[in-house]
Amino acid sequence: MKHLVVSMIFLLGLLPTLHAQKDDPKKKKDGPTIPDGLKALQHPDPKVRYKAAATLAQLGPTAKFAAMELRAALKDPNALVRVKVVEALWKIDPPPVSLIMPVLLDALKHKDPGVRAAAPPVIALLGTKAKPALPALGEALKDKETDVKLAVIAALGDLGPIARDLADDLIALAEDKEFFLLEPFVGSTLGSMGDSIAPALAKALATRSPERRRLGAYALGELGLGALPALKELTRALQYNDAATRAMAARALGRIGPKAKEALAPLEAILTDKEPTVRVAAALATYQLTGEPKHVGVLIKALSD
Repeated sequence: MKHLVVSMIFLLGLLPTLHAQKDDPKKKKDGPTIPDGLKALQHPDPKVRYKAAATLAQLGPTAKFAAMELRAALKDPNALVRVKVVEALWKIDPPPVSLIMPVLLDALKHKDPGVRAAAPPVIALLGTKAKPALPALGEALKDKETDVKLAVIAALGDLGPIARDLADDLIALAEDKEFFLLEPFVGSTLGSMGDSIAPALAKALATRSPERRRLGAYALGELGLGALPALKELTRALQYNDAATRAMAARALGRIGPKAKEALAPLEAILTDKEPTVRVAAALATYQLTGEPKHVGVLIKALSD
């Protein structure tokens, strides 16, 4: 019932003031009649067309009545409108991917960064059917605009294991001049890609780049037990000169759990680390490995640091 009310509001809200033309004989001679409410998809103002498509997207399957008009709108002259139309179609009545993928790939190469940033979230909606777009998303990670790169990173995070082939491309962002902004998002996205990227993360952790090391350590921590293949690299990282990497390596070892018991002695060795964040991470990790809170004193001391 709620969807019906929303649909009625949508149709009434977009109803053009065409009462003076309702008896126009020319109108009757034209082709198939378009419902008045959907004429907003053909409005001269692209903002109106965009809003119409966005509203239909919010309605989802309830708006199946608009599927035909939306398919026609895939050829809208405005690229941003086209992307929103693809989103609406996918949420309402998913068409063949071959019909909508060209729109999204064209948007990724558009001169307007706003259009380039709008495409990745819609690509992510396609799930497993987004695979043909992965090479283009990999290229978009090199975009000069931060907003575009962030949109791609977020989309890859939503795709998760589907996008695992782009793990190395994400790690390569460690050399990006704006990595300080991208780092938390890249780490989170890598952590969503599943256990199969553990070797790539272990490799990153073994490099001399502090940025790559941090990415590897953080993302391995997100994998939990899936980070077990990187046990040696994580244990070695407890001795690195970068405090953030030491702390995140300890965190990752703790999340592996009891199967990482061989790292217990190295973890206990950094309970006196000069950095409090490292000491806290090590104390928590020893508990996760053994189930014994014998180093709780480190945590209590940290409260007064």
